[in-house]
Amino acid sequence: MEVSGGNAGIAIYRYQADQFQAYDCMCPYDGAGNTSAVVQIQTNKIMVTCPVCGSSFLLSDGSVSKGPATCPLKAYKTNFDGTNLTVSN
Repeated sequence: MEVSGGNAGIAIYRYQADQFQAYDCMCPYDGAGNTSAVVQIQTNKIMVTCPVCGSSFLLSDGSVSKGPATCPLKAYKTNFDGTNLTVSN
């Protein structure tokens, strides 16, 4: 799922019924100089890919699965109280 916020939106990954990961959608490799470097959620829903540099990242932990990026996605804190999900930095 992608929601507004962060530098270019936030990708939210639900990996257990009550546990979530949240990442900034701006690619850490090209994002500072290219506003088109916004990662896109893949059809498998477990990875995101930058359309500019081709880097792929795992949504389970934000790590790089394919370069040229060497830094993970920027992660945000999540808190789920059973009803509402809060994302913060």
